[in-house]
Amino acid sequence: MNSPNIIFRLTESKLKTLGDNFDSLSTHYKEQVFYRSIICEDCFESGFCRECHCGLPRKWYTHFSCNNGHRFPDLMDNDNWTEFKKNKGMEFFL
Repeated sequence: MNSPNIIFRLTESKLKTLGDNFDSLSTHYKEQVFYRSIICEDCFESGFCRECHCGLPRKWYTHFSCNNGHRFPDLMDNDNWTEFKKNKGMEFFL
């Protein structure tokens, strides 16, 4: 990964984290961050992503999955996220 990608991803995660802190992050993104935190409970205990070693919870806010979708997919738009939840039989009440 080159430097512009790293800078972009750090900026993206920081902006989404701030949006979540100020309750302005879209519900479908909040749900996906929550989903990632559940899937990556072992990473949470370590304080960093076991795949890419990025800090948590910052990593959960970035668009791209660092694990090629093995643990969790890239962040999705609302329609794709709704379909993903339906296929997995998941429901969130945030």
